[in-house]
Amino acid sequence: MATDEAKRTYRARLGLCELPNAHLKCHHGMAQVLVRGIEKVTCVAVLGALVGNLLAHASALLA
Repeated sequence: MATDEAKRTYRARLGLCELPNAHLKCHHGMAQVLVRGIEKVTCVAVLGALVGNLLAHASALLA
């Protein structure tokens, strides 16, 4: 990250990506994965992202 543009991009990513990841780790048990193998871990990560999106948009989906 030698350029200012790269630093701005990283700062923007922090606000967009890191908070949902921290929320999944803290509140939904995604700190440690209880399965083995890349396919199973991918399934757990995708399901976690799906649940996060459903919870974030639940009020709009139920209205």
